[in-house]
Amino acid sequence: MVSARRSARMTGLLALPAFAALLAVPPATAQERTIALVGGQLLDGYEANPIHHATVLIEGNRIVAVGPASEIEIPSDAEVIDTRGKTMMPGMVDAHVHIMILDGRRGTLSVPAEVPLLVEAEGPVRILRLNRPHRLNAVSLPMYEALEAELERIGADLETRVVILTGSGRGFCSGADLKAHRDHEASLAERHAYIDTSQRVYRALQTLPQPVVAAVNGHAIGAGCELALSCDFVIVAEEARLRMPEVALGTFIGGGTAYTLRRRVGHARAPELILLGRYFTPEEAGAWGLANQVLPADEALPAARELAARLARNAPISMRLAKRLLDRAESVDADEALRLEAEALLTCMASEDWREGLEAFARNRDPVYRGA
Repeated sequence: MVSARRSARMTGLLALPAFAALLAVPPATAQERTIALVGGQLLDGYEANPIHHATVLIEGNRIVAVGPASEIEIPSDAEVIDTRGKTMMPGMVDAHVHIMILDGRRGTLSVPAEVPLLVEAEGPVRILRLNRPHRLNAVSLPMYEALEAELERIGADLETRVVILTGSGRGFCSGADLKAHRDHEASLAERHAYIDTSQRVYRALQTLPQPVVAAVNGHAIGAGCELALSCDFVIVAEEARLRMPEVALGTFIGGGTAYTLRRRVGHARAPELILLGRYFTPEEAGAWGLANQVLPADEALPAARELAARLARNAPISMRLAKRLLDRAESVDADEALRLEAEALLTCMASEDWREGLEAFARNRDPVYRGA
């Protein structure tokens, strides 16, 4: 279980379109109405339909299971019990449980096809999981919309200090869902919505006040590669394949890559990656400065968590200002850069965290920064 405060930060999961409600036949004669979360077992002989391996959030009088996801109303006189037999109160979360509807009725939960983004809160770290594993997490408009909404919330959340972006299953992101594009002839308005939303997501990652760590747990192709390159730190699985094949497919790259890649990897190599669209290895990405670490796939996310924990110990105000100036480094001259640094230093010196840093140094202890 986690605290109500932490679970409240998971409510970004509920910003997706409303999920289907419980479909039930008329109540049976049972007097006590109960919704129980149990390990796939029937209680009291009632019939129920389980949803396996879900994260369950109790909010108000709703119970929400995410991954697969459903949403139902909890009767006012119902009791919610977790897998250990403990009563769950509003604001509590249980992970990887089976959900059974046992309120004296027979019923089923209808499950939407997918939840394109899963959000996890681990103290000051927010983990965003691209969640279309059946398509190797290929991007879609709903995924971009979910990312945009969550990044907007995170940017305004002073308690979130670091973000990790990773993928569900064996891939990070296979790029655009070409099958979906082929099967549906998008209108001009739909094309604009898709492109504009995707570009806002890339820019949100690049300019988010908090540092973003990409845990590239598998293949990162096209838009997947560009999402990773929009992050501040990139940890790549040794097994991953990286590529920007858009030109060869008759489409186009995104995320400002055509503008930034030559500065990052050099005048000769950028056309090689964009115009030829060749695969490049995680080791090459590391040698060219596009990746910070290359590790076995099962170590990528743990390493990202470790890096995020280190970053989260830094002074939030200083870190936000440093990221802002790094983002502007290419667009200002030396005099403007010095002026911006002076303004940032004055802001830090006026903060409580400045005093905390001085006191911690003087007392030879770890600082505890509050972002104020």
